[in-house]
Formats: sequence, structure tokens, C-alpha cells
Amino acid sequence: MNKQYLSIFQKYHTRKHARDLEKLQRDLSSRGLLNSGIYDEEIKKLSDNFRDEIEMKKEEYSAEQETERKERNDRIFSRFINTVSTRYQH
Repeated sequence: MNKQYLSIFQKYHTRKHARDLEKLQRDLSSRGLLNSGIYDEEIKKLSDNFRDEIEMKKEEYSAEQETERKERNDRIFSRFINTVSTRYQH
């Protein structure tokens, strides 16, 4: 995953969230529950889920970046050790 993927995910997930909110509003309005406490509770649930999914992707991205950084550093260190050990063997 790269930063561009994260940005694209957030963009389309934001659109999905807006559609979900509109659908919720239509559904509750058709049942006469738009001004009830149910509407506020459902919006909070949708919004919390939206934020959690975005944060999860950000954490996945950060963890992947950290893993890639460690692997890159390990490869560099290995090359260094191999180079040094080869030079001192001769």
C-alpha cells in the first residue's frame, strides 16, 4: 500500500459514507423516524464506523511503511557486513 492508495481509499470511502447517510435519512424519513433519537444514534454509528475504517487504513499504511523501512535497513546492513567481511578475509 502506498500513500496514493490511502488517499484514493479515503476519497471513495468518504463518498460511500455520504451515500450511507443519505440512505439512512431517506429510510428513517419514510418511517417517520427522522426527528427521533434513532436518527442521531444511527448517524453517530455510521460516522464512528467511517472514522474507524479510515484510521485502520492509516495504521495499516504506517505499519507497512515501518516494515519496509526495517527491511531496507536490514538489507543495507547485510550488504555492509558482507562487504566488510569480504575485504578482511583477503
